[in-house]
Amino acid sequence: MPPPGGELVLQGTTAQASNEYGRAIRCGRPEPLAGPQRYYRLSATAGRSYRLELRPSFAAVLYLFSACSPDIINADCASRGSSGGSTGTIPAGETQALVFTPLATGVYHLAVDGASGADHGSYSLSVREFAAPAHAACVSPQQLALSAGKASVSGSTLGAPNEFGQAIGCNLGLSFDGPQVYYSVSLSEKTWYRLRLEPDFRASLYVVNAAASCRPANLDQDCGGLTGTVLAEVPPGGSGATAFSPPASGSYLLVVDSVDPAAAGRFTLTVESFVPPENMVCSQAASLTAPAGPLVVSGDTRGLLNDLGALMSCAGGPRLLGGQAYYSVPLVAKRAYQFILRPTFNAALAVGAGCASLPADCGTGGLSGGAVVVGPGQAGSTVFSPPASGTYVFSVEGRAPEDAGTFEVELRELTGPRNGTCVQPATLAARVGKELVEAGDTGPLTNDLSGITCGSGKAAWSGGQAYYRVTVPAGRSVQLALQPESGFDAALYAFPAATSCSTDAVNAACAGMWSDRVGPGVAESLTLGAPTSTDYLVVVDSWSASDLGTYTLRVSLP
Repeated sequence: MPPPGGELVLQGTTAQASNEYGRAIRCGRPEPLAGPQRYYRLSATAGRSYRLELRPSFAAVLYLFSACSPDIINADCASRGSSGGSTGTIPAGETQALVFTPLATGVYHLAVDGASGADHGSYSLSVREFAAPAHAACVSPQQLALSAGKASVSGSTLGAPNEFGQAIGCNLGLSFDGPQVYYSVSLSEKTWYRLRLEPDFRASLYVVNAAASCRPANLDQDCGGLTGTVLAEVPPGGSGATAFSPPASGSYLLVVDSVDPAAAGRFTLTVESFVPPENMVCSQAASLTAPAGPLVVSGDTRGLLNDLGALMSCAGGPRLLGGQAYYSVPLVAKRAYQFILRPTFNAALAVGAGCASLPADCGTGGLSGGAVVVGPGQAGSTVFSPPASGTYVFSVEGRAPEDAGTFEVELRELTGPRNGTCVQPATLAARVGKELVEAGDTGPLTNDLSGITCGSGKAAWSGGQAYYRVTVPAGRSVQLALQPESGFDAALYAFPAATSCSTDAVNAACAGMWSDRVGPGVAESLTLGAPTSTDYLVVVDSWSASDLGTYTLRVSLP
């Protein structure tokens, strides 16, 4: 089953079936599939795709495998399409499909199983065979021609193979290893294009330069950078769009793919030139005046598109794939500016020296830019002290394509203590062979980040915190020695400066890098090392908000 190029529909029931393998079958799930099963054989041909669709009257799972052995069944049905596959749990009365494109011609097995021992009943199973579309290979894309700046095409990935395995990820940490089809279109430099995908399956879209010559490494680099772009995931029945402006005129490939090897189906793809809304792209950033006092900006990212693909991540943070609103503002060297973001959606604010350098600057932890990620209805801030006077840019953007909404940014120049917050540390320059001695006082400082334990098993350190930035050269180590005054019971911890200034992020990053000996006046010490040059934030803290005092921090680089 089914006839070549055709469809077969079967009605069946597991009510009188047995559970052949007990609790041995899991298909990568935490709980076993313990219901009774019915089995079918599928004669499958390499180079063709098979859509297996199950509609059960009970909570069921459909899975595919190559041979009747528990070990082989589990390996195949958890292989995400390479030698088999499985659906998730299908609720009673609903339908799910599994798409399989065999690597080799042969006989495979299908099982209709209950999600638990109590799940059994009737079902409808359909199997349909699809031949590969003519444009299922990178070297033979379907040509699209823009008319009045627009082209639209309806297509399907059913029958298409996964041409490049897991080689394409577009810098997202994902694998676009579903079946894919290719389109070629001529695009013009300095023109913006809206790329919209409307699929009936979990789909993705990426753009690459045709000059990539269909080499996987080139394709992967293109779609994750300035020479291409990516729309990571669009849900079934949904609609997603991104924006792209080619760095050079020429031929580009548009690829409809999926992060799910078992997902395929029909879609509509639309390409059209457009003029971006005001401040949607960095070159059209809204200009602000220098903040003489608190400066408040309100905006709305709804209707805006992502103009940088997967480029924005800000030093290992989440990839920022939503639409952006850009602003430019003049700042004065060595003054401290606080950017406070208050969004109604999952958002991020990124600051940098200019449009070209923003993706790199925002991850430097305050050296040439900064970033903060904020949830809906919350407030978060980053502090930036410009190394040189000039015009800087900042963006507000959604974390995912669907994240958009209204926001408020407050920009203010800070005065007073300069190292009482995680986003505003004082810099200590350690020198080889010379000990640096820093005197400090937590008396005027507050508990900037609550809930910090560094995984110590102790109660959270809730005293006033003093923050310092220390650079550890590659392959070297920096030694820290903290001597508190006689009545001050201090704690000392450190974490990489690129860490987001949030309780969860700092707790994860400072694990194993803390010292908290019990008793007032007791010295603390830490040694920081790194294989590559790394900036750390060093924090002087205490066990209680009422336990404050003076101290001496010694920093040495042997």
